[in-house]
Amino acid sequence: MQMEGLLHTQFQSTLGVRTATLTGQLELNQLYPIPATLGVIRTAYNTDVMSTLQYQTLEQVLTSYSKRNETTIYKANKIIQASPSEGSEPYVDVFLRVNIPSHQKIVYVPSAFEALKFGWIQYFSLLLPVGLLFYYCFYGFVIKNKVFESVETSEVSRMAGRKI
Repeated sequence: MQMEGLLHTQFQSTLGVRTATLTGQLELNQLYPIPATLGVIRTAYNTDVMSTLQYQTLEQVLTSYSKRNETTIYKANKIIQASPSEGSEPYVDVFLRVNIPSHQKIVYVPSAFEALKFGWIQYFSLLLPVGLLFYYCFYGFVIKNKVFESVETSEVSRMAGRKI
């Protein structure tokens, strides 16, 4: 999966702060499972999110981004406030330390072939003991107790009577 994401965070301070450092993780969020495509990289959201700012307001961009199936969420773990503000400066320097986990959970709907590939072993593991049980209990009972009229023959006894 290849996609462009958006990081949005809020920071509030009761004291005037000149710089702040936020540490957290950027995680994938899904609303519903994506359909499986064999051998194709999903690039449905691989476009620049901020490129539409020239046509839309920031509120519209954030609203359309939040309606996507796959979005990213920044979870801030620690906020470090440093350098108290000297006066009434109108800006704050915010530094972000973003940890992107290498393995994230992606939920998808498997194709029929994939479901059969993982399902056949389950059917086999169920039918093998049932088949053996049927053979040894039912078929063995019928042959040993001669429920139906049958004659047992052996290839060894036939071969012993022949002269070569």
